[in-house]
Amino acid sequence: MNKYIYAILAVILFVTMPAYGFHVEMTNKTIPVSIGDIQSIDIRISSERSDFFVFSLSGMRSWITIPASIPVLPGESSTAKIYFSPYNSTPPIKYNMKLGIESVKTGEKIYRNMTVDVKSTNVMVEKVNTRYQPKINETNLLQVFVKNYESNDVDVDVQISIIDSDGNIVNEFKEPLELSEKEIKLFEKEFVLPDCSPAGKYTIKTVVSDKNNVLSESEYEFQLNSQFLTDMKRVEKRGLLGTEVFLTVKNIGNKQGIAEVNDRVWGSLFFSGESPDNTSGDTFIWKKSLDVCETKIIKYSIDYSLLVFIIIIILLLVYLFYRMRTVTIKKFIISRDYIKKGEKITIGLDVKTHMKVNDVEIKDFVPSVFKVVDAKGMKPTKKKIKFGTELVWKLHQLQRGEERIVHYKIEPLFSVTGTVKLPKAILLFKYLGKSLKKRSNLIDIGADVIDEYYENRHIKKIKHHIGKLKKHIKRKK
Repeated sequence: MNKYIYAILAVILFVTMPAYGFHVEMTNKTIPVSIGDIQSIDIRISSERSDFFVFSLSGMRSWITIPASIPVLPGESSTAKIYFSPYNSTPPIKYNMKLGIESVKTGEKIYRNMTVDVKSTNVMVEKVNTRYQPKINETNLLQVFVKNYESNDVDVDVQISIIDSDGNIVNEFKEPLELSEKEIKLFEKEFVLPDCSPAGKYTIKTVVSDKNNVLSESEYEFQLNSQFLTDMKRVEKRGLLGTEVFLTVKNIGNKQGIAEVNDRVWGSLFFSGESPDNTSGDTFIWKKSLDVCETKIIKYSIDYSLLVFIIIIILLLVYLFYRMRTVTIKKFIISRDYIKKGEKITIGLDVKTHMKVNDVEIKDFVPSVFKVVDAKGMKPTKKKIKFGTELVWKLHQLQRGEERIVHYKIEPLFSVTGTVKLPKAILLFKYLGKSLKKRSNLIDIGADVIDEYYENRHIKKIKHHIGKLKKHIKRKK
């Protein structure tokens, strides 16, 4: 039952609706016009039959001109113009009007609303846009197209404000602009959204004005997305024994996140400070959780004082080493010979000083199998003791870099096959008020006898084999 009721109501509504035999189009619903200037709009009427159309305007002003009537042929269209030319005395306000178009033949009437915006000067913001999708801390280009509808040149000011979703102005600038007659000009300005700008809808408000009045206003909106963005600064302070490094990381975005801070560390052996979360070769990596606009500082130092300490220890050891070897003594054989009864062997003692020393004495011991024979040069004091003879030379004071060589001769009391070791010589001296002692090296005598013995045996073997070979050759013949 309800379906039939709805169908009947629809038919009644369709029959009672006005059926217009013509159609109306307007080029603009808002007409900007300045005082003393002329603007116009086109009214296009198309009709299915031949007809005449008359115009009426509510709130008619004497500075508005409308056509009396226009003819339209069937299936075609005609265009009528309405002219607006405000006087110098016309108040610069907006005039809301209703335009009526009526068919002479049928009496049908169509109404259109329109607004006449009377300005002291007619300059309009035509278009506003940004070159890129705006992001925090990135330079963007704002483009504003401004048109002068006047028949003369004008000077205006363009003020642009970028407003966040909370109504706060984050960027603002104002520039003068010169426009020629009927000129459209591109006004460009770079802008950067400040650190930590909140995500949301932003408005770019553009106001064009002359000295006394606002001529045109426009708003353009864009969306700022959430993003985690960091800024890192590195400060290095060099000192005498090391370097201090400060790594400052800040979340300049509008979203919480984890920042990864990398820094190349030279001399990681001497590193001290906040331990890294990870390393890759000589690159240290720290991870920091940051809230919006939060700043954290990583501090570390490369302390070379340990290296200096090691160098000091090395230098001290070198110093002590040279100090311990203030004086050196070396024992050697001046003339080597076989250990045969009656053959003389010359023994030398070489003393070198690296520092000035006092009360220097050289002591050597000659075993009882040898007899001490006086040699030329500085003669020692001889003293018979158990198992041999003790020799003593008193050199008293030796200067730094001074070298002394003493020598003596010994004579074997019997021949010896092989080698004999002679004991170490002793050097006694005073350095920096302390009595010190150094010993020489051991020396061997008679080694050549063994070498000659084995060499002679080898030659005899060779001669023996050669003789046997000759006998074998003779038998063959």
